[in-house]
Amino acid sequence: MRNMLVAIATGLTASIAFGQSLNEIRTQQTGIDTQIYVELAGTAGASLNDLSLIVIGGDDNALPPGQNGYIESVISLAGKAVPASGFFVMAEPSYTLTTPNLVASLGIQTDNNKTFMLVRNFAGIVGDDIDLNDDGTIDNALWTEVLDSVALMSGLTADGTAGDFVYSTKKCGPDGGSFVSHAKKCPTTGAWQVGFADTAAGDDTPGAANPACATGGFVQVNEIRIDQPGTDNDEYVELVGTPGTDLSDLTYIVIGDGTSAQLSGVVECIIPLTGKTMPANGLFLITGTANSGNTAADGVSFGKAGDLQTNKLIFENSDHVTHMLVRGYTGQATTGQDLDTNNDGVLDVKPWASVA
Repeated sequence: MRNMLVAIATGLTASIAFGQSLNEIRTQQTGIDTQIYVELAGTAGASLNDLSLIVIGGDDNALPPGQNGYIESVISLAGKAVPASGFFVMAEPSYTLTTPNLVASLGIQTDNNKTFMLVRNFAGIVGDDIDLNDDGTIDNALWTEVLDSVALMSGLTADGTAGDFVYSTKKCGPDGGSFVSHAKKCPTTGAWQVGFADTAAGDDTPGAANPACATGGFVQVNEIRIDQPGTDNDEYVELVGTPGTDLSDLTYIVIGDGTSAQLSGVVECIIPLTGKTMPANGLFLITGTANSGNTAADGVSFGKAGDLQTNKLIFENSDHVTHMLVRGYTGQATTGQDLDTNNDGVLDVKPWASVA
């Protein structure tokens, strides 16, 4: 009986340990990089004592492909445990978004593809090589177990020459052709999605659960025209995404300055995509028809008819504007709602489930 109890206790300990995983990562930001952090999700109270966060990148002093498999950063979690919230945040000393559970110099570089790993019983140091023959496969594991991993991409290439190899089947990015600034794991699917580079967007959730992510396929804003010489007859928005993806829960909005009393944060354009689907070419074109601001628009932009032709496509081009593709929009049906009520550059109202 005693041996059975020991076996049960050992199994419970293992299941708790297996629950720890990477959850959210910020590597850089718009402006000065002060809010850099890595968040783990796990069972409240679970020990992190034998775990380490490592980042695998490239050796700057080696020629391709010899740079691959180089350990750039090691953060030991010895003596730490998952707090009651279930989210453990390690952050740089300049970090101020929340109160971190561990303050350390994370040493995260953003020059090329990186693989973040949460490992057990790490026995290496910064500078060690885990890919001795530089073929993209780990042949010098300096740990007993990988609990979780994700590769943040600086480009689509990870061939070991033009772009460093990555050592995880989970990938995130690139972010518009650049290294990922903010990445977060979807709580339901475990997939990773790119977040905003600017921390002022309010997209970061360190120390708390991540919001639900988009489902049904990849969709993003791809191209926008808001002005042209002469009359603006050819304004448009183009989305890019997985062919066949249902766009019904998406809404395209533009936030601008509103009236002089409102100053900023006002919804100036609302285009629901109800009933629409991403076409076979993976490009969805939104064009304008006659409206109060442009009586000449005819649903065609530069000779191409829109997949959606709408009189709601009214774009201001005389001041700063923020274009957003959001899911589950619950804001006012008409334009004019103020989302930044105290005009401080931070949205006080976010009438949507998530930002696509």
